[in-house]
Amino acid sequence: MLKNQLPTNVVPNSAVERMLTINGEVLGDVLSVMHDPEGLRQLVHLPAGSAEAELSGLLPLVHVYRYLETTSSWDVLGADVHKNSAELSRKIREDVLNVNRLTALVLKTLSTLDPLVPVDHQALSLSVSWLIRSAQLPDGSFSDASSFRPNRLTVAGSNAIERSVYLTSFVLIGLFRATSIRDKILQLRFHDDSIRSAANYISHNAPGVKSVYVRAVATYALTLHDPSSMAASQLLSVLETLARQKGHPAVLRYWQESSVTADWLNPDQSSGLTVETTAYVLLTVLLKDTVLTLEALTEYSRTVPRAVLNQDISLSYSRKGFLGRVQLSQSRPVATPIQVTQDDDITASTGYGRGVSTVKFRDAVEPLISHYELQGNTVVVQLDTVPSDVFLCVGFRVRTGFRVSGAGESLFSIYEPQDKGSVCTRTFSSQEQKLQRLCVGEECQCMTAACSAYRGTVDPTLTVAKRLEETCRPHVRYEFEAVSSGTEVELVKKATCSSVDVQNQRQYLVMGASGSEVTLSHGFRYRLPLDAEAVVELWPTDCTSPGCGDYVSQLEDLALELQLSSCPVAS
Repeated sequence: MLKNQLPTNVVPNSAVERMLTINGEVLGDVLSVMHDPEGLRQLVHLPAGSAEAELSGLLPLVHVYRYLETTSSWDVLGADVHKNSAELSRKIREDVLNVNRLTALVLKTLSTLDPLVPVDHQALSLSVSWLIRSAQLPDGSFSDASSFRPNRLTVAGSNAIERSVYLTSFVLIGLFRATSIRDKILQLRFHDDSIRSAANYISHNAPGVKSVYVRAVATYALTLHDPSSMAASQLLSVLETLARQKGHPAVLRYWQESSVTADWLNPDQSSGLTVETTAYVLLTVLLKDTVLTLEALTEYSRTVPRAVLNQDISLSYSRKGFLGRVQLSQSRPVATPIQVTQDDDITASTGYGRGVSTVKFRDAVEPLISHYELQGNTVVVQLDTVPSDVFLCVGFRVRTGFRVSGAGESLFSIYEPQDKGSVCTRTFSSQEQKLQRLCVGEECQCMTAACSAYRGTVDPTLTVAKRLEETCRPHVRYEFEAVSSGTEVELVKKATCSSVDVQNQRQYLVMGASGSEVTLSHGFRYRLPLDAEAVVELWPTDCTSPGCGDYVSQLEDLALELQLSSCPVAS
């Protein structure tokens, strides 16, 4: 069932268009070209040209063949399945036979081709040996005596070192692909020595290269050779600082030479180089091949269970009657969108009953929460992003089944799925778990129901070390923000928290974890709830005794220590 709700921020009395699309292919939005006969034919019938163009055109043929064979989708090209298969196979063989110069590009292409059309491993091994013995210099680099210069290097304005780093990186990619084939004649010791020597040359010379394109190719080659390479990590870090981006937060990020001043919206001779440079940076991160989409698609199709798509789906409103019927098939996996005109929930049902567990919104009503579920007695909430300029509060209802004595505290953990080592875990008592909504105008945040800790009397036994131990919890990464003198701060407390006696014309040290910025027409001011996450301590201004003076001195030292050094890092 789809919850058909209007967003809360719609302009009153404005028209709202809602469209329902049924897609029978998991990767349907990505695979439009693979179900388009014209798109496939364009990939298969690329025009002939130079040797490099011929080889570049061979890779798409290989991956198209693998995809169609894996998914048994030859009918996409036409009704005659055997003819289509034989035609594509013939075209691949013709392109292989036309290859007459064994270069790094040949090694890379034929190594990728090997699982599909058997390649002579002995000839491939001889090609690897020829490259190493005739073109590799003692320092590990590869040389090219020809006067040919790729257009991309001409655009980048490279010098001799940059050309050497580029060629060595390109050859390293080809050697890596060839020696990855499981055959003893392609895994000889001098092959490994050559690859290691080339990687060392790139590691030493790539950091001094000015061309962003050459840096990107070198970074990808080193990452392909050794993903944990320190040199590759350092090169990638530098590349990240050279990225150009549009929007804040970034919606477009790309890499181009520093000398290029043309805008990305106005293509010129440098545009192709910009696209290829960005692709190499992306490949470095993803560790995929240059035809990433086709390879990923083929691997996906190879691993998913085989099933023939043939399904009728009936759509209806929960209370307002029939909406429509769609039929999905192998040749038509995406149905024509149906406009939703009624403000009512939608139910999708198949011949086997309602498909409640498989019907989901592609674009959810809530733009931040992409998924949530209950795993036993644990609530798991997955957020695509956590905004830095908006206070984020996630709430959910909990129903008490029965009460027991001696119940333990609940745990709350937050972490990035790719970096669970930075997990932050907190414990909550039943009282702290009760959250209340604090709103001023349209801006809201959460505050706990419990009151803050309050010290209204002088306690000379509290030293700076004890206060730091109380404030800074181990295994938590803190980031402190202190407001400057004269800044207006709203302190909010519950009326029932009578023990927190904050008075006018008195000075306090206030620390909390739920502060937020309230946006005003002329700027902003801070708001801090005085809840269980806050500590309020009287800061005397009219001391007459030595003990009071020492107490104030301790508070000043604590405030200065937190501002300068934050919390000490737990060992």
